[in-house]
Amino acid sequence: MPMAPARACLLLALVLAWSLPLGSCVADQSAGQPAPRQAVAAPAAPAAPVAPASPATAGPGGDYCAPRYLPQMPKELFLAGERVPLENPLVAESLDREFTIAVHDQAQVVMWMKRAQRYFPHISARLKSVGLPDDLKYLAVAESSLLHRVVSVAGATGPWQFMEATGRAYGLRRDAYFDDRRNPEKATEAALGLLRDLHKSLGSWSLAMAAYNCGERRVRQEMAEQGVRSYYDLYLPYETMRYVFRIMAAKLILENPSAYGYCLPGDALYQPLPADRVRLNLAGNLHLRSLGQATGTTVRMLKELNPELMTYMVPKGVHDLKVPQGQGAGLAQRLSATRLEPAPVAAPAAPAAAGRAPAEDAPPPALGPREDSATPAPQAAQPLAPPEAVTPAVKVSQAAPAPSGAQAPQTAPEPPAASMPQAATAPPAAPVPQAEPPLPSASPEAKKSLVAKGQAKREWTVKGGESLSGIARSLGVSVAALKQANGLKGDAIKPGQKLLVPLK
Repeated sequence: MPMAPARACLLLALVLAWSLPLGSCVADQSAGQPAPRQAVAAPAAPAAPVAPASPATAGPGGDYCAPRYLPQMPKELFLAGERVPLENPLVAESLDREFTIAVHDQAQVVMWMKRAQRYFPHISARLKSVGLPDDLKYLAVAESSLLHRVVSVAGATGPWQFMEATGRAYGLRRDAYFDDRRNPEKATEAALGLLRDLHKSLGSWSLAMAAYNCGERRVRQEMAEQGVRSYYDLYLPYETMRYVFRIMAAKLILENPSAYGYCLPGDALYQPLPADRVRLNLAGNLHLRSLGQATGTTVRMLKELNPELMTYMVPKGVHDLKVPQGQGAGLAQRLSATRLEPAPVAAPAAPAAAGRAPAEDAPPPALGPREDSATPAPQAAQPLAPPEAVTPAVKVSQAAPAPSGAQAPQTAPEPPAASMPQAATAPPAAPVPQAEPPLPSASPEAKKSLVAKGQAKREWTVKGGESLSGIARSLGVSVAALKQANGLKGDAIKPGQKLLVPLK
């Protein structure tokens, strides 16, 4: 059968291609002539074998790719003067995890640096004055990122994340008007007192920090159960096993941020808010709007200077507050001259459940009789009383500035109104050097109560479809403990019900 012309042509082309040397097929493009025949080169030496790419440098297909910048951990580390045993693989890997997560969270590190400039000078000064390690300041970073209004799911709040019961034991006021856990200076005093007591009781700073997180009772139970006394050898609640390493990571980064690529100009850092400390002796309630008018500022700024204020009202009595710098002198006259408008006053609030923080800056929930007026609150259809009738008697003294790193005493006995000099009658006295205030310490009864209760309870709101056993399992507590904490006889619960959950 004759071969088709196309197939014959294709076969001829293949034969010619195999028979002609490659050099004869390359044309010289510049001259338009065929390229000269080239000599055949000697066979090349075999290439050196290429090492297989490691998983750290291999791309998706196994090809080499340039590694990212990965900061290295130090070979040796001390925390609060105690050596961290990084030769222990579990310890090294735990620190590596927290350090890697933190150092690559650029937004968080930048905000740490900005806030540290505002709060670290005071904390470091107080730590030095009472003889405690400076590294304890990084605990506040791990707790709250130096935010004073943050509230945990367990109800802890403030820069040092105090539960209500623990805060009360260390002198922090919590009522319808004030929550001193949110005041950075007062909370710092309480935190240093608590850490000092935990260190004295447990014998090491790492154990003291762990107990700050999960409670002294739990730490002691685990030490007795496992027969070890080192934090680095203890099996603790998952959060607590990460907690101290988070503090280490914050220390490594904030001690030398430029080593990890973080450099901020000085004007990008948050400076301490300049303020005068004044002592108000009020015969009646004072609205923050009126105090703002008298000090040339806003309610927002007063709340920032005094984050412990829970409502828009300062109740009658003696209170130390901060006002913008330069506004302390003459405040008594300005307040007396201010025409105060009647303002709603919060009805006495029921005590909050243990561990539950109030709603953020909630306005007064109800109207009640004014504490500074003998007449009851007017009805909606009646005209309001004239401003003069509700103007509180005000006495103001300028509190002496606290020494460097110190603060005014948290509570002061209420002096008679006549003994409080008005700022108008005499210029403020020159600051008098004062002894460093001692750190607060819980009474033996309070300490015993805190240890017995595991320091606090948190609250859980039952959702539709949840069961008591499911809630207990998800929170890591027993059904029996959940029943005992809430006085339940059976397993019946309903959506919206509040359950107190004992901390493990």
